[in-house]
Amino acid sequence: MGLRGAGVATIQEAHGRTGLLIPPASDLHRLCCTAGTVSVPPGDDRMMHATIEQ
Repeated sequence: MGLRGAGVATIQEAHGRTGLLIPPASDLHRLCCTAGTVSVPPGDDRMMHATIEQ
């Protein structure tokens, strides 16, 4: 089967919850801005770009 069908969170949890963020990044650092959530169909990132541009 491999990892192709597994989501990022599934792989990270199976890996002992390590390695998702690389140093020096951590969940305590603000990387660039506030987060926004959008739901888009696979392969269609137009709504993500529209959200980022707001």
